[in-house]
Amino acid sequence: MSRPFFTPERAARLREIMDRYRGTPFAANGLAVGPRGGISCQMLAAHIMREAGLETPDPPAVAMVHWKFTTRSLVEEYMNSRPEFERLDEAPPAVGDLLGFLLGRCLHHVGIYAGDNEFFHVMARHTAGYSTLYDPTWSTRRAALWRPIYA
Repeated sequence: MSRPFFTPERAARLREIMDRYRGTPFAANGLAVGPRGGISCQMLAAHIMREAGLETPDPPAVAMVHWKFTTRSLVEEYMNSRPEFERLDEAPPAVGDLLGFLLGRCLHHVGIYAGDNEFFHVMARHTAGYSTLYDPTWSTRRAALWRPIYA
């Protein structure tokens, strides 16, 4: 097993970074942060990870509605191909883990585990913020966990 990227010090900083993104609206493949900006869940996760010190490129642009028409998850393919993440679906989440959720027929949504059964994400018609894993919307849809590591 590889060494986790998020030490206790980095985990504390991660929460500060996520709080700065709070309130940013959703925009498909968007990159702009703040109340007048817009960002997608994949880009949000990538930007926060980079700001926390994990070197990772932006994910590829994903058609917002591709999940309605296919069981192929471009998000999952991208995450599984990245050496800076280790897939550990059965592991309990740790602060900084990326969680993948099913939308439609495939994994099409990601969030960052923040601790205390909360994760940080953004989705259509909402702004970036925290949700609980106990919420029925998410508790039945978690399908993947990727842990940032030193590759």
